[in-house]
Amino acid sequence: MSKYLLNGAQEKCELPPMDGFPHCEGKVKWMKDMWRSDSCYTNYGVDGSTCSFFIYLSEVENWCPRLPWRTKTLDEEADRRGQTEIRTSFEELYRVMSRREEFRWMMLRIKRMEDPWINAIRALAAKQNLAKRKRKKVGHGHTHKHVLMCTHTHTHASLHLHLHLH
Repeated sequence: MSKYLLNGAQEKCELPPMDGFPHCEGKVKWMKDMWRSDSCYTNYGVDGSTCSFFIYLSEVENWCPRLPWRTKTLDEEADRRGQTEIRTSFEELYRVMSRREEFRWMMLRIKRMEDPWINAIRALAAKQNLAKRKRKKVGHGHTHKHVLMCTHTHTHASLHLHLHLH
């Protein structure tokens, strides 16, 4: 996921009702002040516009409702990506995490758990024939393996690692 998030955003950014998303408004306000605090946000296509904040907060972090006109864009992107790719190397993750000292403890823990996780994904892939499945958009509440995203639940932006194997 990257700057494609903003594809067509400026032309049709009409915000939906925020029912069921009690923190959305506060997160949008936070983004207005803090979106430049980490390059991670611009890597996801955040450009300082309210619409880019809303798209990021709905599609990357799930704090806000998805914009109705965005669903088709995401489906088209998923079709372009093709089949699931099963990765068993953590090198790229380690490279990204090693840039920041505060992630050192997470990296050490991941390194200790690397072998069991790789064995688990291989067993799951064999059992469920994952290689034949279509790749899915990663998001909260869905089955996913590794996702690096910006997070602003604390006072500073940082990388947040989600590891879910169902």
